[in-house]
Amino acid sequence: MDMKIRERRADLTHTQQEAEALDGQLQEIQERLQLVQQAANVGIFEWDMRTRIITWTKEAEALFGLQPGSFGGDFASWEKTVHPDDLSEACTKVFESVTQKTRLDVQFRTIWPDGSIHWIYTKARTFYDTQGNPLRMLGINIDITERKNDEEQLRLSREQLRLFAESDIVGVFIADIYGTIYHANDAFLQIVGYSRTELCEGKIRWTNMTPPEWLPFDQEKLRQAQQAETPMIYEKQYLRRDGRIIDVLVGYLLVGERREQAIAFALDVTERKQVERQKDEFLGVVSHELRTPVTSLKVFVQTVQKRLKKSGDDENAELLGKMGAQIDRLARLIAELIDITKLETGKLQLSALQFDLSSLIDEVIEEMQRTTTHHSIRKEGILSISAWGDRDRIGQVLINLLSNAIKYSPLADSICVKMEADSEQVTVSVQDFGLGIPQEQQEQIFQRFYRVEEKDRETISGLGLGLYIAAEIIKRHGGKIWFKSTPGEGSTFFFSLPLQRYPSLMEEMEGA
Repeated sequence: MDMKIRERRADLTHTQQEAEALDGQLQEIQERLQLVQQAANVGIFEWDMRTRIITWTKEAEALFGLQPGSFGGDFASWEKTVHPDDLSEACTKVFESVTQKTRLDVQFRTIWPDGSIHWIYTKARTFYDTQGNPLRMLGINIDITERKNDEEQLRLSREQLRLFAESDIVGVFIADIYGTIYHANDAFLQIVGYSRTELCEGKIRWTNMTPPEWLPFDQEKLRQAQQAETPMIYEKQYLRRDGRIIDVLVGYLLVGERREQAIAFALDVTERKQVERQKDEFLGVVSHELRTPVTSLKVFVQTVQKRLKKSGDDENAELLGKMGAQIDRLARLIAELIDITKLETGKLQLSALQFDLSSLIDEVIEEMQRTTTHHSIRKEGILSISAWGDRDRIGQVLINLLSNAIKYSPLADSICVKMEADSEQVTVSVQDFGLGIPQEQQEQIFQRFYRVEEKDRETISGLGLGLYIAAEIIKRHGGKIWFKSTPGEGSTFFFSLPLQRYPSLMEEMEGA
């Protein structure tokens, strides 16, 4: 008898240990399940059809904006959480899944207690007894608000793109980076001179419409667009079906996983470019016609001024000196207009020689110091270094930068020119302590004919060409030009030049 009792106690102890082990495993499973719910933003629910009690996990309650334990636990409580416009359809799908013995798959909006609207995706399965009566439904709720918002933004973007394409304001087309054009609106077909039938037959390729000399430029732009993942906009040329070359402004955004498809637009700017060319030609002709008489007038004024000084007529000599200064200013404006014409027509010639940059800076500082009595122009940095390029044109860049520094710092008394170098390039900076450039105007600073303007300040003379010409000269030397500016504190303009003689660049400069 005692033996049986001991065996019975041993069995009970073993059973208790197994139960405790199972409880531990169940607890571990529940904890893992809870972690999965939290990580996947999923809530689990169970609906007991016999007792009509619905049980939600706290993760499920959180998806509906409820505090843990606050869900009412019945179907009516669930109905209260559903958006009124979605309630009828959601209820219909729930009951159809039960009666038709199919899996529940439904999306609906829920209104949180704070009034915000969220999207819920519910998947569930109903279990039945042997007679086919429903026993319980087990399912999950998933928050798909972010996905729905993304889908809505995509829908709006597609609708905007469709309206934009159908408006025929500009040419719109969809193509790949290899040349195939899949779709185009009527405006684009009109620009390139092809019919929709030819488009449908695959006879229109942007690579065939692009003149051979423009293809390398296109390929480089495509490479930049793939790397930068930003829209690309630039001017190029197309060859129309009738053989006529037109100027176009094109823009595109690469899309797709491999970024090989493009949504693009094209705008015919042939007339605008023709007007610009005619304007440049006119400026060139007028400038050349003015240069000779202005030069003659300058020589005449200098001659008369010398005679007046010899005769002791200092007052009139001073007046002629002022006239000479204005003639110099006019001559510089004419020279800028001529340079603009050369830049636009590709006729600006640059020499490619090694020169002492430091001595050039000294000469320019000495020359510009004579034009101002209010500023002291000082030089800092390395004492001597040589660079490759056109000495006179680099001198022109320095004059333009110092001239601007003088004009735009009327209340300051100093300007600093600094030179630094590393193994590959030399960098020159011109710093003033004047007005600075307003933030909203900084992007346009190197555009031609652009002048910085400030309210309540006297207009500063000039055509707005100096910085544009300086930037073009530096770019054609293979260098860079940029600036830093703080309104009210001043501006610093930088430009860099390569220290080595690169044959391809030098040949390009010499052949310009």
